[in-house]
Amino acid sequence: MNAHPSQHKRPSRLSASDSGSGSSPFAGMTFKVLTWGVTSMLSLCATQSMAATASTSNSDTHAETTNSSELPTVNVVSTALSDTTEGTGLWTTGTTTSSIRLPMSVRETPQSVSVITDQRMKDRNMTSLEDVMRDVTGVNVMTDTGGRYHFESRGFAIQNVQQDGANSLPGSPSGNIYRSAIDMPDMAIYDHVEVLRGASGLLQGNGTPGGSVNLVRKRPTDTFQASTSMTVGSHGLRRNEADMSGPIGLQGRLKGRAVIVNEDRGSDKSDVDSDLSGFFGTLEYDLDDHTRVDVGLYRQRSHKTPDIYGVPLSSTGQDLGLSRSTFLGADWNAAQYDRLDLFTSVTHDFDNGWTTKGTLNFTRSRADSKGANAFGAVDADTGYRVAESTLYDGASQYHNTADQTAFNFNATGPFQLLGRQHELVLGADIKTDSSYNVTKLKTYKSTNPADVSADNGLSASVFDWNSGAIPEPNWASISASLNVHYLQRQQAIYAASRFSLTDDVKFIVGGRLTEYDIYTLDRDDHTSTRNRWHGVTTPYAGLTWDFMPNWTAYASYTSIFQPQTATDANGKMLDPIEGNGYETGVKGSLFNGALDGSIALFRIDQENRAVTAVNTSGCKDPNSCYEASGLVRSQGIELELAGSPLNGLRLGGGYTYNDIRYEESEGRYTKGDRGNSYTPRNILRLYSQYQLPGEWGQWSIGAGMSTQSDTVSAKPYNIKQGGYTLFNASIGYRYNEHFDIALIGNNLTDKRYYEAYNNRSKYANNFYGDSRNVALRATLRY
Repeated sequence: MNAHPSQHKRPSRLSASDSGSGSSPFAGMTFKVLTWGVTSMLSLCATQSMAATASTSNSDTHAETTNSSELPTVNVVSTALSDTTEGTGLWTTGTTTSSIRLPMSVRETPQSVSVITDQRMKDRNMTSLEDVMRDVTGVNVMTDTGGRYHFESRGFAIQNVQQDGANSLPGSPSGNIYRSAIDMPDMAIYDHVEVLRGASGLLQGNGTPGGSVNLVRKRPTDTFQASTSMTVGSHGLRRNEADMSGPIGLQGRLKGRAVIVNEDRGSDKSDVDSDLSGFFGTLEYDLDDHTRVDVGLYRQRSHKTPDIYGVPLSSTGQDLGLSRSTFLGADWNAAQYDRLDLFTSVTHDFDNGWTTKGTLNFTRSRADSKGANAFGAVDADTGYRVAESTLYDGASQYHNTADQTAFNFNATGPFQLLGRQHELVLGADIKTDSSYNVTKLKTYKSTNPADVSADNGLSASVFDWNSGAIPEPNWASISASLNVHYLQRQQAIYAASRFSLTDDVKFIVGGRLTEYDIYTLDRDDHTSTRNRWHGVTTPYAGLTWDFMPNWTAYASYTSIFQPQTATDANGKMLDPIEGNGYETGVKGSLFNGALDGSIALFRIDQENRAVTAVNTSGCKDPNSCYEASGLVRSQGIELELAGSPLNGLRLGGGYTYNDIRYEESEGRYTKGDRGNSYTPRNILRLYSQYQLPGEWGQWSIGAGMSTQSDTVSAKPYNIKQGGYTLFNASIGYRYNEHFDIALIGNNLTDKRYYEAYNNRSKYANNFYGDSRNVALRATLRY
C-alpha cells in the first residue's frame, strides 16, 4: 500500500540524457541553495534587528501592548487613482487598465473586473496564481494533469495572461498541457492581479470570451523597506520570502527592489511533492521629472512530481473510496521547469496630461517531464483492471521549450471636442511565441489480458499499488512520436476613445486591427502548415451613466475572434473561434472608494470551439484530434463586493449564476443540451478579515467559504461531482510594527471531493481536492 502521506520523497531529477540537453543536473540545485541561503541570511538579520529594537525600546513596546489607543489599525483611506495596492491595507484598488488601457476606476470600467490586492493576497496566504483565481468571482479553477491548472470564466478558458499589460500565452499552442513549457510565476513578485471577465479583444487581439489576467509586478519604493516571512504548514510545507526595496543613489532617482522566494511543499499523495526557487530584481530610474525607465528580471526553477491521471473509478463509474494519499504512478515520475523573464519599460508624462509608455517582455521557458500512471476502470471489489481496458497504459516523456516576446506601446491622454474634454488611447502590440515540443511514448498495453509481462501490461490492484514496480523505459532507444515547432505571431494597432457626452454619461468606442500568422513544422517528416489572417477587426463599445453619486449603470459589447492551432483528423488547423460578448449592469463605489460593489448580466455566443473528436481512429495524431463545435450560448448574472467599509474590516466575495446551452447540434450534443457541464451553474464565495477593536486590537480574525453546485464531465463520460462547500479561517497577532504572525486553515471540515476536470471518466482524470490543511506564517519588517 501507499506510504503515509507525510512520508514524501523529493521528485527525481531528470538527467541530461533524459531531456536531451547537455545542461548540468546540479544547476537547479545550485540556484536553490543560493536563494535559500540569501533568504535565510535576511531572515536572521531581521530577527536580530527586531531583537535589538525590542531591547532598546522595551518600555515603548510594553506601552503599545497595553494601551489600545496606540495600537496600529487598518484605516479606510481613499485609493484615489493609484495603480499600486501595496501599503493601502485595502482589498480594492483605485484604478485598472484591463479593459481599454485607459486608467479608470473599477466603477468606470464597463465590464466585470476583479482586483486581488497585495493586502488580500497576504491575508489569504495566496502564493500561486491558482490560489488567487480560486478567490475570484465566477472563475472555475480546472485541474490539468501533472499538478497544473487552467482557468475558466463564464464557461470559457482564460487564455490571456499579461504581465504589466504586455500579452503572453499561458499554455501550449497545441492545447495539450504536457506540451507546454510554461510554469506560472510565484505571486511573491506581484503587487496585485487584475482579472477581466468577458471578451477582451480590444487589447488582446484574440478576444477569448473567458477573459484575461493582468499580473502587475511590484515596483521599487521611494523609501527603504524590507521584510521577510517564514511559513510552515501541513504536508511538510516550508516557505521563505525576502523583499527589499528603496533608493539606491543619484539623489533618490535610482531605486531598486529584490524579492527572493523558496518553497518546499508536499501533498496529500504519497511520493508527490514539489519545490520552487525564484529571484526577482528590478531597477527604476527617473531620467527627469517626466521620464521613468524600468528594467528587471525574474528567474524561477521548480520541480514537481506529476500525477498524470489521478485515480480511476469502478467499471460502473462509482467512487472506489481510495485514500487521498493514493498515488498510482511510478516512483521515477518527475518534472522540472525553468523560467527566465526579462522586462523593461519607458514611461514619459507630458505637461498637457498625455502619457506614453513602451513595454517589452521576454520569457524563456523550459519543461522536462517523464511519468507513467495507472489508466483504466477497475473492479470495485478487487481493484484489478476490467476486460475493457488496461490498468497501466504506458509511459511518456516530454521536452518543451518556448520563447515569448511581447511589445506594447500606447499613448493616453485628454483632448477637447465640442467644448468638452475626452480621453483617447492609441497603441500597438507585437507578440511572438516560438515553441518546440518533443514527445516520446512507451506503450505497455497488452492485446492479451493474460499477458502481464513488463512490456505488455502490468497486472496490479489499485488497492495494493507498488510505484517501484513500474520499469522506466530506456528513453534513448525510443524515437520521438512528436517533434514539432510552433510559431505564432500577432501584430496589431488599436484605438479607443472615452467621450464625455455629459458630466454623467461616457461613451467608449474603439477597435483593433490585427494580423495573425501561425506556423507549424513537423521536424521529423519536414511537413508544415501555415495559416494567416489579415486585417481582422475587433470592435469594442461601452456606455456608462452615473445616475446617482457613486453609482454607475453600464453596458458593453465586443466581438470574439480567436485563431486556434488545434487540428482535425487530417492534421489541418480548425477555423478560428468567433462570436460576440454582451454585458450590462450597475456598479457602486462607497466609503470614499474603499468599497466596490457590482451586479452584471452577461451573454456570450461562441462557435467553432475545438472539442475532442468523437472518433479518433482515422486521425493523424489521435492524442490531438479535434473538431469544430457548434454555437454555444453562455449567459448569467454576477454579483461582487470588495473593499473595506469600516476600520479594520475587509470584505470580498461574489456570486455567479451561469447557464450554458448548445444553440445548434454538434457531435455528441443536440440543441438545448447543457454545454460545458463541468462549469458549475452556481458559485458563491465570501471572505472577510477583521481586526478586533480596543484592547484586543493586536488580534485579527478571518473567515470565508466557497460553495458551488454540481458538475458533470464531458460526454461520453458523464461523471458527476455533487455540489460542495469549503470553509476556511485565520487568526493573526501583531506584536508590533515589526513583527506579526498568522495561522491560516483551509477546508476546515475536511470535505472530500474531486476537483473540476472536463475529461473525468471511469478510466482516469479523477483528482482529489486538498484535504484540511494549516499554515503558520511569521513576518518581520524593518
